[in-house]
Amino acid sequence: QEGLIPANTGGLRLDAQTLLQRLSHVPRGVVPDQAGYLTAFIDSSDEVLWWMVCGWAKDFSGWVIDYGTWPDQGRPTFYKSDLAAKISDQLPGASWEEAFVSAHNILENHILSNDWQTESGHAKSIDLLCKDWSDGGQKPRIQSQIMASANRPRIRPTKAWRIKPG
Repeated sequence: QEGLIPANTGGLRLDAQTLLQRLSHVPRGVVPDQAGYLTAFIDSSDEVLWWMVCGWAKDFSGWVIDYGTWPDQGRPTFYKSDLAAKISDQLPGASWEEAFVSAHNILENHILSNDWQTESGHAKSIDLLCKDWSDGGQKPRIQSQIMASANRPRIRPTKAWRIKPG
């Protein structure tokens, strides 16, 4: 479990103390004053939306400002197979497609209409919201939801790629 020191690292090993020194110590939900840009991300699955807000400096330094799920699971860790709340539970009687688009509308409005406070008390808004459409056949629904959104100028559909072993 110790592993080898990777090449080109100068012998640096990550340990708890090193990682603690790299934390910003800015409370969750507060934007560091150095962050000039805010980007939000929504990743879709059939029954839950995963979201994150990040702050960026001009030199590409970055901070995770806040994150969560919609609907909120009410607990910090869980499995996708063990959701406490599901998109389909939020609008009883609605089709899955209607509930899915409604979930995107609700979460989008929460993220984009929220004033994100900086350390010095100023309000910042999200500059760009990226919505990943790579899970399942959701691309057409997400694209049409973005096109119908009043926030369309600040939203982009995105496609995530993962690197597979080998």
